[in-house]
Amino acid sequence: MHVALITGAEMAKPDPESYLLIPELNALDIKADLISWRANCDWSQFDLVVIRTPWDYFLHLNEFLAWVKSVEKLTKVLNTSDILIWNSHKKYLQELSQAGVPVVPTHWVVEKENCIGLMKQITWPVVVIKPAVSIGAIGALKGDSQDPQMQTHLNQLVMNGDVMIQPYLESVSKEGELSLIYFDGVYSHAVCKKPQQGDYRVQDSYGGTNSVCEADEKAKLIGKQVLAYLSKVPLYARVDLVKDQKGWLLMELEAIEPELFLPIAVGAASRFAKAIYTKLDSSK
Repeated sequence: MHVALITGAEMAKPDPESYLLIPELNALDIKADLISWRANCDWSQFDLVVIRTPWDYFLHLNEFLAWVKSVEKLTKVLNTSDILIWNSHKKYLQELSQAGVPVVPTHWVVEKENCIGLMKQITWPVVVIKPAVSIGAIGALKGDSQDPQMQTHLNQLVMNGDVMIQPYLESVSKEGELSLIYFDGVYSHAVCKKPQQGDYRVQDSYGGTNSVCEADEKAKLIGKQVLAYLSKVPLYARVDLVKDQKGWLLMELEAIEPELFLPIAVGAASRFAKAIYTKLDSSK
């Protein structure tokens, strides 16, 4: 059996996980190659194409999604294109909220919308403004909602796409975010992601740190609720949660190219490899 693990061509940092996943797949008699989605490749040679770390996809979203659809005509792709398309725009959070999932409150601004003076109507004292299509906090800005700089940032972002305005939750600076990782719908491990002092971004590219931790049952219940909403069980998924005064809230569902923290979670690479093996075995 032969699997392609898909990465990107314009990466801010190299794939930090596939070097662990490939030997685990090899141990299951699965050949695995790490390949950019933009490579000139005969994709039909693979029994399965697994979308892993194409961290440049959002720069070429339409091209990337068209590529996924084209590859699906040749072989099996996971996660599937319908999940990827749905997950590529954070409007999915609206759907999940309407389905009863507790989600971080969000004010949505549509691309090219006339939003002059909008920030004066925002009552949250401190907010984060970010694009609805992006990764790794790229394009995000935190600040006083009445600071003219925030209105300027909103004006700039809305010219190129839909925008999200969310209240800044103090717990992010103090406790960070909680990520729940799932393989084939089964809970694998949890990771606490904390920003460096004075920042709010938990990504390691901004000085954030990650550590394996225990997720409480209330957090796991939200994760289960999120995955149950999907029409198909994803091969991999990461549910990112934050806290307010009432409890856990969904920040994001990552089902395209989430970092899964395989290097710090004992046995996670093996569990992921076995999930891939199961998908291959079921497609015979």
